[in-house]
Amino acid sequence: MTAGIGLPGPSRLIDAARGVLGAADAAPRAALFAYSVRIGSAAVLFLSQLILARWMGDFQYGIYVLIWTWVQLLGSFAALGLATAVLRFIPQYRVAGDGGDLKGVLIFSRGAAFGAATLLALIGALVVYLLRDTIDDYYLAPLLLGLVVVPMFALMDVQDGIGRAFDWLGVALLPVFLWRPLLLLAFMVVALLAGAPTTAVTAVLCLIAAAWVAGLGQFLALGRRLRRQVPGDRPVYRTATWMRVSLPMLLVEGFHVVMINTDVLILGLFVGPSDVALYYAAAKILALVSIILFAVSAATGHRYAAFHAKGDREGLRRFVRDAARWTFWPSLASALALLALGYPLLWLFGESFTAAYPVMFILAVGLMARASIGPSERLLNVIGEQDACARVFFTALLANITLNLILVPTFGIMGAAAATSSAIVLESWLMNRAVKASIGESAFVLSLSRRLPPTG
Repeated sequence: MTAGIGLPGPSRLIDAARGVLGAADAAPRAALFAYSVRIGSAAVLFLSQLILARWMGDFQYGIYVLIWTWVQLLGSFAALGLATAVLRFIPQYRVAGDGGDLKGVLIFSRGAAFGAATLLALIGALVVYLLRDTIDDYYLAPLLLGLVVVPMFALMDVQDGIGRAFDWLGVALLPVFLWRPLLLLAFMVVALLAGAPTTAVTAVLCLIAAAWVAGLGQFLALGRRLRRQVPGDRPVYRTATWMRVSLPMLLVEGFHVVMINTDVLILGLFVGPSDVALYYAAAKILALVSIILFAVSAATGHRYAAFHAKGDREGLRRFVRDAARWTFWPSLASALALLALGYPLLWLFGESFTAAYPVMFILAVGLMARASIGPSERLLNVIGEQDACARVFFTALLANITLNLILVPTFGIMGAAAATSSAIVLESWLMNRAVKASIGESAFVLSLSRRLPPTG
């Protein structure tokens, strides 16, 4: 037990945990809401990416893709793992009735993430300036502008975690997955109607405006809810405790973010922006399958923590089974549909993009492997097994980087797809082993289907 955190008696703990956990069938409803938000977000993102690719052409679009990839990478690291840590601490403090600790973690998590991201953006700008002679001219201005997005990206990441921890999926998900892409689309339309050049610089300027407006709106909306729900206790800051938990989670999230972006980043080293654009379009169309994993993860992360907090090991194992089932079968159906429609969807980006159609089949293998174990990463993080999760991601990341460096120079975008898919299969196998070691049950959907009866 963490020093200084007093927990109530068993009966009060169980009753409070039930209140945080909610009804058993609330999780599927929450997953359905999260899935609906991601579907809407996917439609908006798809439309905005189509407009970007059509208006900018594959070369400028490829530049924008690389800048957005770097923003996601830096913003995720700058959040310091706090976006996941709050999913563990907020339910814990609510169960225990620790209002001061709760208020403290809410203030600290947002302030630390925004401050760290601002510092990282300034360091990034200095690095770009010092290396300006070695960076292609067409990347310099978009890179510097993209760094302005990083602080708000990190803040929104943490605010997303806070909203999920309170079961406020609307305020958690809508700003990130609907407001920001809708605003990006709106600002792009305004810029183009005003006669702005169809370049990556224009697109990144629109991204800056969209991110800051959406982030500030989320900050205000979340603040209103917190003032009504959080006790007016004096905040208690357990910075050392929080960072001891969040930093391993930072490694987990950092490895994961680098893992999912390694292909694009290494492609940027060996091929031109046009090839990057083709690969990105194919990968992002197929990545719509991941909406299901995200939705289930958003609805289950804090519930894993609540089962763990009240010591209901059997309930946790059954819930893991349900989460894997909710993830895999819809993912399989979605993947098959997207593969069937992949060629015409790529054609919408531009005729040249259809050359990336075979990439989708290779990447589908990895996506199905990941879906077969459900949101196991979230499970390990919130039950205190973040170190094991970090080891899995680190191993898979090394494999991904190595394979991409070997295959991309020779095979281009096909090599990137093969390397990435192979690394994800390895990651899923190792993650399943870690889950089994932690809770005594395999996370693999077919194993769980055979061994455990349905809940409810």
